Amino acid sequence: MDFRSFSLENITRHHPYEHFASDPISHFEYFFHLGIDADYGNFPRGRVLYDGFKGKFMVYLDVAFWKKSIKEQILKAYCLEEHDVMFLRDAHYRHDGLY
Repeated sequence: MDFRSFSLENITRHHPYEHFASDPISHFEYFFHLGIDADYGNFPRGRVLYDGFKGKFMVYLDVAFWKKSIKEQILKAYCLEEHDVMFLRDAHYRHDGLY
């Protein structure tokens, strides 16, 4: 299973009438792949979405990841330019701190 499947190649195949594109891998599947047997809500996490209407990437991050160095790593990992990305906070990506 390729966990870096959400790429610019996927975006170019994105149907123009679909508002958002996301990686097909869920947090649950990714944690299973890592061998983590716990609720993913206990860990800091985020998600990268592509907004097809705005032509921008939206990166939702847990507050624990709201650091310049982590944002730079995300830009590098996804081969993104900062001007094409909106970094956002969302309560859905706030971990409960158990781990």
